Amino acid sequence: MHKLALLICVLSAPGLPDAIAQDAPIVPPRYRDRFDGRTRLVGKEVGAAISRGLDWLRSHQEPDGRWDPKLFMRLEDEKSGPRCDGAGRVRYVVAVTGLAVLALLGDGLHEPGSAHASAIENGMAWLLRRQGPNGAFGDTKHPEYIYSQAIATLAVVEAAGLLENKAYRASANKALAFLEAHRNGKPGWAYEPTGVAPDVSVTSWCATAYSAAFEFGFDVDVKAFESVLAFVDGLTEGGRVGYSQHPGGRPARMTPEHDAKFPRKRSEGPTAAALMTRFWLGQSVRDQVVRDNAGIVYATRPSIEPSARDFYYWYYATYAMFQYGGQGWRNWRKEIESVLLELQNSDGHASGSWDANCCWGSQGGRVYATALGVLTLQAPYRLVRFSAIPGVPDGGTFDRCYAAWTKSRFRKVKGELDRLAKAKLDDRDRLLLARGVKAFEAASARADRDVGQLRRGGDDILAAQVRLGEIADQWAGLEIGKRAAKVLRSFKSDAKLRREIQAAKKLEKARARFAKTKDVLRYRIDLRAIAKSQQGTRAGMLAKDLLDELK
Repeated sequence: MHKLALLICVLSAPGLPDAIAQDAPIVPPRYRDRFDGRTRLVGKEVGAAISRGLDWLRSHQEPDGRWDPKLFMRLEDEKSGPRCDGAGRVRYVVAVTGLAVLALLGDGLHEPGSAHASAIENGMAWLLRRQGPNGAFGDTKHPEYIYSQAIATLAVVEAAGLLENKAYRASANKALAFLEAHRNGKPGWAYEPTGVAPDVSVTSWCATAYSAAFEFGFDVDVKAFESVLAFVDGLTEGGRVGYSQHPGGRPARMTPEHDAKFPRKRSEGPTAAALMTRFWLGQSVRDQVVRDNAGIVYATRPSIEPSARDFYYWYYATYAMFQYGGQGWRNWRKEIESVLLELQNSDGHASGSWDANCCWGSQGGRVYATALGVLTLQAPYRLVRFSAIPGVPDGGTFDRCYAAWTKSRFRKVKGELDRLAKAKLDDRDRLLLARGVKAFEAASARADRDVGQLRRGGDDILAAQVRLGEIADQWAGLEIGKRAAKVLRSFKSDAKLRREIQAAKKLEKARARFAKTKDVLRYRIDLRAIAKSQQGTRAGMLAKDLLDELK
């Protein structure tokens, strides 16, 4: 299901116990863009905004390493101007510290001696001091502590993987074990381990931590992945994902007053979180439920209007739309960057930060809003688009397998995996092989599902033909490829489908001609002819609809 390049080497973190310095870590493919991506993948204006946000976060880090959501402004010099507003609640100190560490890790600028490295090291040192023997960060008595635990776990997992520090790795293992112990057999996670129904928000953070841990070689229960997907499927209705117990419901709000200020209809937080979780857990943009989720998110776009300001939604939606790609991502990116650049402060102590007058700002405060603002702008390079990553590492033992995967020659991939299974491998390569086998099985399952969905042609008969042809070619010699080829042959022998294909080709030709010539009169004539001659076909009905739109 996932792609992984395991980190084996260990890099020291000054000031922490049990750190062992060896070679530089091997970074999994999903994280590679963050090391040089700001220069390549975002413009100067967005890059400068990210730098200002990170500068603000570093300047508001407490001497002990934490970020205080309530009292951060006490670090500001009153003599140089009014202090910032935007206090949050101190109960979220673990969560906002985790978010700040994640934002600092996002640029890949954590080499020893850098400003980022010092802030990350201090933030991690505070988290590790706050972690108990059972793996929990901070007080487990207050409600909603699993939420903070999940974010902190993701932060220590990323730090452990990217810096390969022994103390961080030990902390991450304990934190993951705590999350697993508090799943209690449920399909997802809740704010509290007992007496509360699981919800999409907490589950998405936990699933992200699990998935990142899987990428970095931690031992996690992969059965949780299928359980989480079943959970979000159960809450999905008409493309929208409900928050907890109501499929297709709207996002949560604390009070009627909170809903009046930030109406539910202006946000699709649960759907966006579920969509990004689907991508983390291996679902494809070709899956219908993914397309349905993306359509709901895309229809609720970012806006400068006060009632629409929801940094939580914007964060998940931006990462999900980036993974989805295409014109939807390009449009979303243009709008979210415009909104965030306009809302970022440029004066005084607030310069570089975002105000807390957003949907959940009363809880996390200015630190929360700023960390999420930075993380959102980092989306084009913080994670590589998953669909572009082969399922095996690109070096050493796996060279031939990797080359076959990049060419989508899955029969050869399987042969290489089978050969390696019989070979004498060290522990590192044995673990990588197991991950590669899982990724191959996931790719196989997706192709198999596509064949099943496309065997009747679907709404776009030409696209169905193209996809079936791809599968038949990529999986040639394997059972899936044979079935795809058989379905393609059935298209040719089925008179009804053959007529659908011919009609679709005629419509495609008419639309291509219109796109080139912009001749509306000729386009009307073509559409009228198709609607009349191809009655009863999907293309004939679509031609009629297009004619109606031109009136």
